Amino acid sequence: MSPPLAGEPRWLLSGLYAALITAAICIPAWPGMMSYDSLFAFNEAKTGVTTALWPPMHAYLFFVSQRLGAGAGGLFLFQTFLLFFSAAVALNLLVRSTRWALVGMAAFALAFATYPN
Repeated sequence: MSPPLAGEPRWLLSGLYAALITAAICIPAWPGMMSYDSLFAFNEAKTGVTTALWPPMHAYLFFVSQRLGAGAGGLFLFQTFLLFFSAAVALNLLVRSTRWALVGMAAFALAFATYPN
């Protein structure tokens, strides 16, 4: 019987990767870009469910972050962690080898440094 093609999610590895990358991104830019446009977007996103300017999930995340007292910085931190954690889990599920999964995660992080927009 041949081995399965898919890998495992490697939850701990994915979480550590996401935490390290999140720290590397969020610490220098904490609490995120606070220009007039981003503050306006933050205010509009709080009412996004009723005005439909932003996707409802984003408005809900803003609400939760605000209720927890984290504000825009907490949302910045959570979204960054969630993005990299999800990418790591996906890569780990696609690749059986831990080594190749780490290469893929490094490439994913490097893409953000190379293509910041």
